[in-house]
Amino acid sequence: MEAAKTCLVIDSRKAEQLRLDGPALRVRMQEQSSRLFPLRRLSRIHILGDLQQGFEALIHCAEHQIPVAFFTVSGKLRCQLYFPVLENTLISHWLEHVEFDAQAREIYGDWLQHQSLHLLSCLGYKRGALEQRLRCNLERLHHACKQVLGEHQYRLAMDWLEGMACVQLSQIIIDHGLANQSRGMRKLIDDITPLYDFWLHHHLAKYQIKKPLRINGQTMSDFYQTQADDLDYFTRRMLSQLAVRLESII
Repeated sequence: MEAAKTCLVIDSRKAEQLRLDGPALRVRMQEQSSRLFPLRRLSRIHILGDLQQGFEALIHCAEHQIPVAFFTVSGKLRCQLYFPVLENTLISHWLEHVEFDAQAREIYGDWLQHQSLHLLSCLGYKRGALEQRLRCNLERLHHACKQVLGEHQYRLAMDWLEGMACVQLSQIIIDHGLANQSRGMRKLIDDITPLYDFWLHHHLAKYQIKKPLRINGQTMSDFYQTQADDLDYFTRRMLSQLAVRLESII
């Protein structure tokens, strides 16, 4: 069985070497031996801080479908590298027209409402109308996280998690044939991001009650990776169901 892919986090302040070594990325951190990371095992690469060398290796990774994201040391997403999409899919076609086609707009709206209700139900939030359920429970989760972390650490944690969520969601949407900065991609990001936000608040609140985290790039990345596979499955399932619904228009 193929080993699960992982996200590689590199703190540029401690990186002494970053280069390609055959089909792998060779990384040496301060006071550590060099380590090899096979490219086939990497899902994403996160760079923290200002990188001074190794850009050619990262460009090579992006060319081979391994997105690279750059973060400030305080967790703000700066930019991403990834290979441009050339494929035109059913989803990409209809999302370019969803604002102007009544049938596509109705199908999309019904799909988004169903997915939102499904997510809330899976997380145990089953009472109340959709908008009220989202708003009231998210407020409770905000309060729970702030109580444990404090205002500053809570905001820092969410900066990290929101940036990582944006990277993963963008990658999945691009995999479904939507070009970067297309109308369809922006719409999906705008509509799915609040669901990611709710998911991450829910699980962060649960995790903090059991084992409070010291907030930094590595701990937030480790926490995010505990959710990444489920978010990947959830999002791909969502988009597959959207494609099936849009097929009914043809």
